Amino acid sequence: MRYCKTVFILILLFVLAGWILIEAKEHPPNLADDPQKALAFWDEVISLDTQNAEAFNERGKAYRKMGKYQRAIEDYTKAIDLDAQYAEAYYNRGLAHKQLERYQEALEDYSTAIQLDPTDGHGFRQRGVVFKKLGLYERAIEDYDRAIQLMPDYAKTYNNRGVAYKKLGKFKLAISDYSEAIRLEPNVPLYFNNRGVAWKNLRRYRLALDDYDRAIGLNPHNSWFFSNRGNVYSKLGRNDRAIEDYNHAIDLNPKDERTYNNRGIAYKSLGKYQKAIDDYNRAITINSKDAVAFYNRGIAYKNLDDFQNALKDFFKAIQLDPNNSGFYRNRGLVYKKLEDYHRAIEDYDRAIGLKPDYALAYHNRSTAHKKLGEYQKALKDSNRAIELDPSNEWYYNGRGLAYKNLDNPRRAVEDFSQAIRINKDVAEFYINRGNVYKNFGQFQMALNDFSRAIDLEPENPRTYNSRGIIFRNLGRPDKAMGDFNHAIRHDPLYADAYISRGIGNITEGNYEQACADFEKACKLGDCSYVKWARENGDCR
Repeated sequence: MRYCKTVFILILLFVLAGWILIEAKEHPPNLADDPQKALAFWDEVISLDTQNAEAFNERGKAYRKMGKYQRAIEDYTKAIDLDAQYAEAYYNRGLAHKQLERYQEALEDYSTAIQLDPTDGHGFRQRGVVFKKLGLYERAIEDYDRAIQLMPDYAKTYNNRGVAYKKLGKFKLAISDYSEAIRLEPNVPLYFNNRGVAWKNLRRYRLALDDYDRAIGLNPHNSWFFSNRGNVYSKLGRNDRAIEDYNHAIDLNPKDERTYNNRGIAYKSLGKYQKAIDDYNRAITINSKDAVAFYNRGIAYKNLDDFQNALKDFFKAIQLDPNNSGFYRNRGLVYKKLEDYHRAIEDYDRAIGLKPDYALAYHNRSTAHKKLGEYQKALKDSNRAIELDPSNEWYYNGRGLAYKNLDNPRRAVEDFSQAIRINKDVAEFYINRGNVYKNFGQFQMALNDFSRAIDLEPENPRTYNSRGIIFRNLGRPDKAMGDFNHAIRHDPLYADAYISRGIGNITEGNYEQACADFEKACKLGDCSYVKWARENGDCR
């Protein structure tokens, strides 16, 4: 009787186990609903059948859903040990390795899954994601291509491939992929956001704004969508509107240092340097290793002429990111402001060493060489800057100054003229060309240039003084005196204008007024003409 009872219990357990296994196979629990419940279910299945590879794979899914990736990997490994051909287990283990940033292990698992089941597009897609994480964008695109062939209606793959194209700077291809993802899933805000980023990189700002508006409309709680839209408004010079978006982004996520950085840049563009510094301080408080925040704060200090604090921030930025060429270039600009031209050149050298095609660094180094009187070196740097970027008017202006100092007026005029052809609204270019014309007696040409410069900058006292000298040389003393008076009205502390007016007064026989002008110039630091007038007996 006892034997029969034991047999009956064993049979019952066997039937129960079979029923559980059948139920597990036909009606597995929904992980999305309750991974903890799924875990308990698969624990029970495994307790009844420790050789069930599928049960270990499913329990691994539950662990992965709960964020217990190492436990998931152990279960996937057990499933693989039980069934070496189990493609899905390799694929799932790859997902867990990816979450733990074990990218090489993830690649190996995805590759095995693909080898076992080359018809599953998800394996190619996920391997592409890992290649993207490793910066291997071309390899990623190859896998996304294959995934799309196998799953042509799977929107995420188009989005993934778009991101890879964007990383390669192929923004039009990225936009095409994002658009296809949107066609397939028109209610996913991330796809609109990503396409907006690509439009922004193509400087199609209106289209970028449209996409960010759509993303925000679909999800008004994502801080990064507002921050990205703010970046476009900033590019358009609409910094007040950009700040509104950054404020909203910060309300949604007050821990994102990038948005404080971006708002700081907008404040800087508005000339509100202290507010910019306050935002950079917040960014640095959140992330003390944010090199960009130190760099941006250094720029703000530089704009406030606080060069020592600017230097401190640039040094810190370089310490955190010693391979950023822009950091060295901007520190060089501070050294130039401090008239430490040798150290400025050292920093420009480092910037160029890190980025040999850095046209702006060559231009800056040219300026420093000019300050040291090293005009041939300046000319060489200007030539290189123009070779790298022949559309930049300032590089021609810089080379024109080098030629002027090398007594090559023809080439100087050619360069200033080219700068004007590129941008006819910069007064400095006309002033520089006018000075060359003046030095070589081409007074009418000089007059035309100084007059145009005054039209563009009607409050520049130096240009009035220069044009006044030209009027005097052309025998038009009334016009000359009018310009000298204009120069003094715009800058009552401009010694050269008093000297020019004093010379005009002597020419007209107005010695008392001439002496008063020379005395004023002397009080402002230039006593050469009052001494000359006294030696000639014109002044006491």
